[in-house]
This record gives sequence, structure tokens and C-alpha cells, in this order.
Amino acid sequence: PMVVTNGSHTITLRIDGKVFTYGDNTYGQLGINSKLSMDEPVEVSFPEGTIITQVAAGENHSVALDSEGNVWTWGNNEFYQVGNGSEVQLTPYKVPRIPKAIRIAAGNNNTMIITETNELYGWGQNSYGELGIADYASRVMPTKVYEMMDIIDIAGGKDHFIALNRAGAV
Repeated sequence: PMVVTNGSHTITLRIDGKVFTYGDNTYGQLGINSKLSMDEPVEVSFPEGTIITQVAAGENHSVALDSEGNVWTWGNNEFYQVGNGSEVQLTPYKVPRIPKAIRIAAGNNNTMIITETNELYGWGQNSYGELGIADYASRVMPTKVYEMMDIIDIAGGKDHFIALNRAGAV
């Protein structure tokens, strides 16, 4: 179980793998197939049998990791932080063409994952180089960060990420 918040919305993950959201929903960040804001927690629908193990909150988007290593995103997609070409994603979207993930993180307008081989992938806003991919172009599709290996933890901030490798380097 966990709870995360950013911007004006909150995501809670119950021990049974069910996700509930509440708060501002201007950009669909609650994942409830509408833009209606909610004062009370409402369950986010995933395909039957999907068990969520981790959640992360960007400023106006949300991210979830399931027990199979799939990454789900929804909400504002102005900078491609959801990982597709839509403007807004009102329901969870399974991000395609990525390796099995073991950890997720959301920056304000971007998303990063750690794969089961401890590699780092990121997408979304990259105006300040926050994806660590040697340029400043935002990415629609998940892009591998080649300079960082053996990553075990990741956290997102407003315009940056911090990664920890197995040797303890940040």
C-alpha cells in the first residue's frame, strides 16, 4: 500500500492492488474517464486481473506499475508524459514497447522507469535535460538512458530526476 500526491491530486494504492484517486481532474489525472474533480476517492479501472504494485504522481498525470512489469499512465499529455500522441488520456494507458519495469517515477511532466535489468527509460518533457538523454527534445516514446547503468532507485522532481545505482552513487 502507498499514497502519493503532486499538483492537486492524490493516488492511493491498497494492499489488494486496487488504485483510488481524488482531487483535481482538469486533465484527467484521476483516470476515471472524465474530467470531473472528486472530493472522495474513486477507483481507477484496469483490465480484470491487473494488480497494481506501485503508483507515482506527476503534476497533472499519473503512473502505475502492475505485477507483470507493465506501466500504465493517464492524465495530461502536453509534453508526452503519458507516452502517446494524445492530448489528454482519461483512462489508464498501457505503455507499449518497454522492457519489464520494476520501479516507476513521475516528474512534473515526465515519466521514468527502472527495468528488471536495472536500466533506465524516460519520456515526456526534456526542456532542461531532465531525462538524461544528451539533448533537450521531449520524447513521446520511452527512450533508454544509455549513460546510467545498474540503477536501483529513481525519484522525480519539478524539472529533474535523481537516480541511485547499486554502488551507492547518486
